[in-house]
Amino acid sequence: MIEILIDIVYNPIIVISLFVLMFFKIKPPKKINSWYGYRTIRSQQSQRHWDFAQRYSARITIGFNSILLVAQVVTYSFLGSTAYVDLGLIALWLIGMAICIYSVERKLMKIT
Repeated sequence: MIEILIDIVYNPIIVISLFVLMFFKIKPPKKINSWYGYRTIRSQQSQRHWDFAQRYSARITIGFNSILLVAQVVTYSFLGSTAYVDLGLIALWLIGMAICIYSVERKLMKIT
């Protein structure tokens, strides 16, 4: 078990993104800004769009990253931390982020 935790420390992208997302869930950016938060043209159309995008994107990406963290632990326990496993997990993380962005943008299109 300690070996798995050490492996995760060497590839911490999922854990770090979970901590950042938890911060955004607890304290989302209140006003539209160009520094941090979920920032797209559609999310910056109005304060209503902004508030929705911050809440929704944090919720779905936390869910996805939680699942990915479990997958990382299970994969590391069976296969160990190899370059192929790490690249696969990063590829899944990128695909998940793309799906999350697509999902948020679709929801934002429905807001009037």
